Amino acid sequence: MAKIKVSLSYHRIKIGELDTFALGVKTGVYTNTTVFTTPPGTELGLETKVQDFLTTRAAYTNGGSAQKGPYNAAKDALMAELDVLAEYVNTVADGNEDTILLSGFKPTKGTASKPPKPVEITGVTVKRGAAGQLLADCDNQDFVTSYVCIVTVGAPPPPEYVISDSGQLYIVGQEPVPPTPTGAIFDFNKNRKKTFSGLVSGTRYYFTYFGINSEGVGPLSAPVSSICG
Repeated sequence: MAKIKVSLSYHRIKIGELDTFALGVKTGVYTNTTVFTTPPGTELGLETKVQDFLTTRAAYTNGGSAQKGPYNAAKDALMAELDVLAEYVNTVADGNEDTILLSGFKPTKGTASKPPKPVEITGVTVKRGAAGQLLADCDNQDFVTSYVCIVTVGAPPPPEYVISDSGQLYIVGQEPVPPTPTGAIFDFNKNRKKTFSGLVSGTRYYFTYFGINSEGVGPLSAPVSSICG
C-alpha cells in the first residue's frame, strides 16, 4: 500500500468552506514551529490570499460575470499556495499521519509511519484574562494532535491514573484522601491555548494537561493552579 500523503480533496471542497480550510492549514503549519521549521511562503502571504479570495468572491456574487476573472485568479492563487504547502508537509511528514493532521490537511489512506506516543506535557502556564476568566497554555510537543486540559476546583486531579491497552486514560480516585476536586472542566479542543470563562472570582483552579495522538494518550502533566480574578 502507498505511503500516506496529504489528500488533495481540498480541490473539490465546497467554495463556502475553502477559506475556513485554508485558515486551518495556516494555523497548523505556521504555529507548530518545532515540527514545520521552514515552511514555504509566509503566514501573512497565505492569509492575504484567503482575503483576496473572499473579497473577489463577494464581488463576483454581487457584481455578476464581469467579476468572474478576478475571482478565478484569486481562487487559483489560493489553491497554488495550498499545493506548495501540501508538498512541504509531505516532505516533513514522510508518511506520518499525525503530522499531516497537525498541519490542517487531511491524510490519504495508505501505510503510515507510527509517531511516538505522547510524553508528559511541560510548560503549563495560567494567567488571568477578563473577570471570571483564566487562560491556559503549554509547551508544544511534536506529534501531539490534540491537547486536553482538565480544570478542577479545590484540588488537582487524583495523582493516580491508568492508561489502558486501548489508549484510554482513567483517572483513579483515592478514598479517602481529602481534599478532592469538587468540580471539573474538560477542554477537548485540540489547540494548546485554552480560555476558560464564567469562573468564580476568588476561587483556586487547578490545570492539568495531557496529549493525544494515534498511538495513545500521554500521562498527566504536573498541575498548575491560579486564583480567578
